[in-house]
Amino acid sequence: MRKNLPLMSIFMVVFIDLLGFGILIPILPAFTKNVLHKPESYVGIAIAIYSLVQFLCNPIFGSLSDKYGRRKIILFTLFLNSMGYVVFAFTQSFLMLVISRVIAGVGGSTIGVAQAYIADVTTKENRSKGMGLIGVAFGMGFVFGPIIGGLLSTIGYEITGFASAAFSMLALILSYFFLPESKVRDLIASQKVKIQRKLIDIDGFRKVFANPTLAVIISLFFIITFSVANIYGTFALMGTEHYHFSNKENGYIFGIVGIVGAMVQGGLIGRLSKYFTDVRLITIGSVFMMLGLGLLPFGV
Repeated sequence: MRKNLPLMSIFMVVFIDLLGFGILIPILPAFTKNVLHKPESYVGIAIAIYSLVQFLCNPIFGSLSDKYGRRKIILFTLFLNSMGYVVFAFTQSFLMLVISRVIAGVGGSTIGVAQAYIADVTTKENRSKGMGLIGVAFGMGFVFGPIIGGLLSTIGYEITGFASAAFSMLALILSYFFLPESKVRDLIASQKVKIQRKLIDIDGFRKVFANPTLAVIISLFFIITFSVANIYGTFALMGTEHYHFSNKENGYIFGIVGIVGAMVQGGLIGRLSKYFTDVRLITIGSVFMMLGLGLLPFGV
């Protein structure tokens, strides 16, 4: 049991933190439009700024965790996450919303450091299984987070902000008391780690895209992620404007999507892989995603 404590701890930390992130998914677009009275284009800005800041900060915090240890950086990013959600709870203007998303985006580097943590505490043989825990935590966070957010929004948008902050703070407390450092202290002290400041590793891109198979896989992953990100940013508005859903109903829809995704990735894919090749599964999955996204505007 003690042998699996680091993995169990990091799983719970990521899951609880992503619960807080998931709470805002179904209500952020409606909040931007209906409370701040901003057009739909501002919704895209509010959502994109989080990912942009996370993209910029991930390599920096990854390097810092190499030098100072994973645990310290995880504690710091969880604290920033919590503060970002607190700012959201008091948001009365679009500028405050952007500030809250920037702070939370910096704190979003928790996920990258958590992946490095898992790499530290697993062997080469069980590393894939360990990394899969991050995927499970993501899936569960996106199942329960939006449902909780939709329900809490009926009380008030500020309550969703405080609830998200509470989950991140709970993850911080758990990390402080139960998450052991994954890097040996003497090793940290002896390492002279150079802090990563490059936004884009051109040499790395060249090496990866020199392999045709990797180039295709990465391109497909980008396209699919881009498509899904569009829906996460706009579906709540579509649900409100086109289907006349409440925030609570939008939360239920996101929860259903999360449940189906968890079932497929957690169980069905493993069984289907016995009968179909990876290429066939990718093709089938892409077709189903295309059909699902294409049918969204035609609902009654």
